[in-house]
Amino acid sequence: MHRFARLFAGTDVCINAMHPGMVATNTGRENHAFYRWYKKNILDRNSLPPEVSAQALFYLGVSPDLRGVTDSFFNLTTKEELAPPALDLEVADELWQKSLELGRLA
Repeated sequence: MHRFARLFAGTDVCINAMHPGMVATNTGRENHAFYRWYKKNILDRNSLPPEVSAQALFYLGVSPDLRGVTDSFFNLTTKEELAPPALDLEVADELWQKSLELGRLA
């Protein structure tokens, strides 16, 4: 997010990140039987439907209230402060370079 935000600085493009919240999805279907049971009976029963995350993502993408907000982190639609490790721009740059390498783009 930080690196993309710097790349698009000075444009009308806003770059943010969103935690989708705890939502019930089909992830983990290939995991061990105990995890599948735990997910179905514990996690999914206490999770939000995926539409909640979809609506939050749509809001963040089109809301005029967020025009010009960039390089920010949201938990659904609530802006939150990042944990100190997530503010480390040197590590962000290392991750960027490694991603380019793994994607064979560098």
